[in-house]
Amino acid sequence: MKLTRPLLELLAAMALFLSFVSAANADVAADYLLDRPAFKATTKSTDSLTFNLYDDQACTHQVFTHSLLAGDSSISYEKPTTQKVKGGTAPAKTILLHTTLPFTTPPGPLFLVVTGPGIVPVGGACQVQIGTGPYRSRYFTSGALNTRSLDATSTFQKIDDFLTFNKADVGSRIEVTLNALVFGGNFSGTNGVQFQVRIDDNPPTQGNLGAITTTNTREFLSIFAVFEGLPAGSHTVSVWARSAPAGMSNGVTLDAGGWGGRIIVKETY
Repeated sequence: MKLTRPLLELLAAMALFLSFVSAANADVAADYLLDRPAFKATTKSTDSLTFNLYDDQACTHQVFTHSLLAGDSSISYEKPTTQKVKGGTAPAKTILLHTTLPFTTPPGPLFLVVTGPGIVPVGGACQVQIGTGPYRSRYFTSGALNTRSLDATSTFQKIDDFLTFNKADVGSRIEVTLNALVFGGNFSGTNGVQFQVRIDDNPPTQGNLGAITTTNTREFLSIFAVFEGLPAGSHTVSVWARSAPAGMSNGVTLDAGGWGGRIIVKETY
């Protein structure tokens, strides 16, 4: 058959399409660290091993399951070389199980749990699979911020709770951004009003204070804060204010007039 130019172009297009399909359905390389003595003493080639993949660090949200016989040719078992440090604890005797799982890789990390006879994980049951993709950020946005006003004193007080969100992973960090026009109130014996975002009424790990330094005016306020070490689950964002260095300010209000100021929460890694 003569390979004409149109035929060559068609074959090239088909090859490109197949490469995209292959990439989109690439298997996941899976590695799992096991206790060697338990594996050698118990596991037989005819035993069924179950491979469960999760997309969260706590291994609670399962996205894939697959079973293979322990003696399947697609599984390899490697004996990692370890060395005791002088004066240290002897390293565990381990086996590294390696295989590939027929699962389309999502745009985020995967975590593996393997179960079966003689399968005793080392380093935790929920083991991250390296190279399965970057972590995905999650975003949450508050509603209106002009819910109530505050008469600020020199001690931080809560203006209000503005956003409740659900943190997915224990290992993630939370970033909070507040952008809004803010009425600083009417000053009495003070030089200004300071503002702070908090989560569950606790100050951030790091971040800036916002400030209004002119009485009876609205100014643009921008705050960025980072919260680390929060457990997975429900959390609430609030905004606090105080007069500085002394005195008070009456009628402090976020987004006075309702100009669309918001708090945005980002869960990231």
